[in-house]
Amino acid sequence: MTVDRIDALMWLINEFGSDLWPQSMDKFATGRIIGNWRVVDTLPDREIMFCNMVDPGISLAELVDMENRCFGEKVIH
Repeated sequence: MTVDRIDALMWLINEFGSDLWPQSMDKFATGRIIGNWRVVDTLPDREIMFCNMVDPGISLAELVDMENRCFGEKVIH
């Protein structure tokens, strides 16, 4: 199944969300989560990204920005 970047971002918003974004990882990458998209630790920078190794990765900052655009600013208690 081929999943484009916009569909991957929408899936993240609806099924994963920034609340579940990992702060660190024990390995370089997870298995495939949706299509060829997986969570990846971008060594040596250590930024966690959602990537398919073809399209530009999706960062936590981009996910939060899109969540805010779709649902308004999050209130963190």
